[in-house]
Parts: sequence; C-alpha cells; structure tokens
Amino acid sequence: MENVRQDAYRAMRLVRSHAKEWNIDPHRVGMLGFSAGGYVISLIAYAPGQGDPTAPDPVDRLNGRPDFQIQVSGDGDLPDRLPPDSPPAFLIVVNDDETDSSQATLELLTKLRAAGVRVEAVFLAWGKHGFSRVGAQDSTWR
Repeated sequence: MENVRQDAYRAMRLVRSHAKEWNIDPHRVGMLGFSAGGYVISLIAYAPGQGDPTAPDPVDRLNGRPDFQIQVSGDGDLPDRLPPDSPPAFLIVVNDDETDSSQATLELLTKLRAAGVRVEAVFLAWGKHGFSRVGAQDSTWR
C-alpha cells in the first residue's frame, strides 16, 4: 500500500507543480475517486502530506494532501479519529450497492462530522456499485 500512497502524493504534487502553466490555483486541488479510488484518497487525505523541503526534485517539496475530496462508492481504512483539518468532502453512494460502500460512506460521514469537517453526502436509491448499473434492472451503463 505504501507504493499507492506515494503515487497518490506524487500525483497531487505534480498537479500543483504545473499550477501556473495550467492556470489553476495550487491551493484548490482535490481528488475524485470511485470505489477503490476512495481508498486511495483515504491514504493521503487524513495525513499532513508536507513535501520534503530538501528533496532534489522540486515536485517532491510540495504538499501532497488534497484540498478537497469527492468519493463515489468509496471505501478505505480510516483512522479512529479524523483530524479537524481534513479536506472537505462530497460523498455519493447508492443504497443498492452490493459491496460495503454504503456502510463505509456512512462511517466516513460520521467521522468527518465528529471532526467538524465540512461534508455533504448523497445517498441514492439505486445505481449499483460505482454506478456500474443504472436504469432498468438488466441494463448496464455504457
């Protein structure tokens, strides 16, 4: 999992390193993750994420923590308590998800609220895991 964490930090830092070139605010960079992507977010969203000021690569000197998070049918290992400076979250999950995402989203919502973090959550009636099935029961998302 450490490689995944390092890759996620690197992705955030790389986007921030191109902020001027891409005309974006480096302090308004977030992550969107579906399913296991929510797990990736949880690996970096609840830790400080400071870069290494002595790193030879200037990208590695930047902060790798997202400024916001969007999790769709997300899942992940969460610490017992989330820090109050955790990034604000927008959570989406469906009631007919066949995985544990509904429960995981509810747990994340509860922990974010307990930490005083801004959070919005949408629980939809149907759509299957990660919206892989929408519409009629036998149709698939194309």
